[in-house]
Amino acid sequence: MANRLNKPIGQILLENDYLTKEELNQGLEKHKALGKLLGRVLIELGFVKEEDVLSAYSLQQGIPYFRLDRIDIPNSLLSRVPISAALKLKFLPIKEEEGRLTMAMATPQDSHLIDDLETFLDCKVEPVLSSEKEIINIIKSYQESLVNTCPDGLSLSEDTAAEPLKEIELFHGIVCKSKKMKELYDIAIKVASSEVTVLLQGESGTGKEVMARFIHQNSLRKDKPFLKVSCAALPETLLESELFGHEKGSYTGATTRRLGRFELANRGTLFLDEIGEINRSTQAKLLRVLQEKRFERVGGTETIEVNVRIIAATNRDLIGEIEKGNFREDLYYRLNVVSFVIPPLRERLEDVRPLINYFVNKFNQKNNKKIEGISPEAMELLCEYNWAGNVREIEHCIERAVVLTEGDMIHIEHLPYNMRGSLFISTAPHEKSIHMDWSLRTAENTLQKNLIIRTLRATRFNRGKTAQILKIHRNTLRRKMKEFRITPKSEK
Repeated sequence: MANRLNKPIGQILLENDYLTKEELNQGLEKHKALGKLLGRVLIELGFVKEEDVLSAYSLQQGIPYFRLDRIDIPNSLLSRVPISAALKLKFLPIKEEEGRLTMAMATPQDSHLIDDLETFLDCKVEPVLSSEKEIINIIKSYQESLVNTCPDGLSLSEDTAAEPLKEIELFHGIVCKSKKMKELYDIAIKVASSEVTVLLQGESGTGKEVMARFIHQNSLRKDKPFLKVSCAALPETLLESELFGHEKGSYTGATTRRLGRFELANRGTLFLDEIGEINRSTQAKLLRVLQEKRFERVGGTETIEVNVRIIAATNRDLIGEIEKGNFREDLYYRLNVVSFVIPPLRERLEDVRPLINYFVNKFNQKNNKKIEGISPEAMELLCEYNWAGNVREIEHCIERAVVLTEGDMIHIEHLPYNMRGSLFISTAPHEKSIHMDWSLRTAENTLQKNLIIRTLRATRFNRGKTAQILKIHRNTLRRKMKEFRITPKSEK
């Protein structure tokens, strides 16, 4: 790989006489106004050719630039890759020698895509820069040749029309479409009108806080405070003070009296998130408040009476924690008067599309964007992804996509890298069956390997959680990783 030039693309174009200083300034002004890539703006203005910009990017990134109209690519080489994925992500194999595959790419700096390709192809991939337009034209020409030779007139062409954003349908004011969630919110409506303590259980990111706020907003306390305490976010020494307050001089740094969340939430609702993280000492004091509705501030002697409704949430198995001696059984039954188990998103896939639409609209408004739809390929990936991080992961994914999208449509390239690996799962077996030998065992192994890698990435390489999601034993996961040669490099 050549040396990189640590210079802006505009400066490289100027220094190599591709454009004048006046043209560069005009391009920069329009670049700032439109938010488009500077190279694309300069091409649209007619100041430079695409080839000029690609040559400049080549110098900047230290990656060779290849003109594809000057080389002949054999069909046998094109058959090495899943064509639909190649079209979507803009890559094309152009040369193979000594176990290395030279890959023409519109985004050769995309290290995650290169890792995915190396995993799928089981060989070293060397990227070069090529025109996106030339890559697409060659792939489409190859597709047409396949259509002519496919049995039963099988077509590989795809509908590229964007899927427009649909009007968001709300259920009791909540974004949900699945039967499971509708049943939970129907029950929550009934529970809200009472004063019972509620325990919310479920994986991180499933929407436990949304449920807690929903119960409060539909209760007789809706006009009173709703306060949240993240029990895991505070050290043990500070959590007690956060809950119950403290008197001046009660400990080093306590320069004034401070009211705790119980006092501040009086006559309202207190949401104790991650309740399973609090220590036994604080558990005892919390139990007393639930039983007697009174407490003392840290360092104080005055007994304070409160009227607070408690909603607690946890992603832990509290019964298991009780058996280990980490959680008080009497506190558990005080909290667990009414329990809701919120299912993970993978068990209610009907909610994915409504949530996607909701978050696109939300972040459109937040970022002053006007995104009107999502490409079919991107929507397919979004709907088939396992969402190990649940609703929170969807929210972060869509926020990222909205921020990165320059036009009015979200495409695959706007999605996180770890999601794009699914392209190599969904397309490869079908396409290779058309033009090369693909045994059932080979297809099965490829699917397993890529699914394991995707899940490892989604769980941030937590092998225990990966095994749980895949419903296999950790020893089985370890054996499969060894069998498929899944190394830390391929997990990244």
